[in-house]
Amino acid sequence: PQEIRLPGENETRSLLVSCSLLKNRNDQPQEIILNLHDITTLKKLEASIRQAERLAALGTLAAGMAHEIRNPLSSIKTFVQLLPQKIEKPGFLEKFQRTVPRELNRINALVEDLLDLARVPKYVFQSTNLKTLLEQALDATDAQLQAGHIQCRCVIADNMPPVKADANQLVRALHNLIRNAVQSMPQGGKMQIRASFHRGDPSQA
Repeated sequence: PQEIRLPGENETRSLLVSCSLLKNRNDQPQEIILNLHDITTLKKLEASIRQAERLAALGTLAAGMAHEIRNPLSSIKTFVQLLPQKIEKPGFLEKFQRTVPRELNRINALVEDLLDLARVPKYVFQSTNLKTLLEQALDATDAQLQAGHIQCRCVIADNMPPVKADANQLVRALHNLIRNAVQSMPQGGKMQIRASFHRGDPSQA
């Protein structure tokens, strides 16, 4: 079954569509049976339940948001601490100027998300380059990796296709994964990140 949305004059209707092929005794196509199920009311009910759940979990989400805000703050703090001793190092100032403003923008976006918790979330789905997002997450955590004496090896395939996603949410998830890995190695260590694309066979799905 596939869900489709039909814009109307007053509201958008949601329909669940499925079809099946009816064959005769000779295994030849005879009819196509099309099923249409109006699930607009069900979708509204689901949205109402999700809204109630969001309001009930507002305190928990606020605590989680505080955790999210610590991520960019940690990056900025580490960069500032390293600034006096590495300002002359080639490439450091360029990375500082690239990373710190971006992390400040992330904090601002997180604060906006916190203000929007009581409302229906608005995701911006667009064609997103996974390689670029992963490189941004690594840039933001590079100072933490160095401070934690963690060697990071990253291999990103050149054939990574774009995906339709919310870039801010996705880079946040990648940042959390890297940060969690850093926290799991308090004595330092090695971290390896691999990203690759493999096209599957739809017939095997």
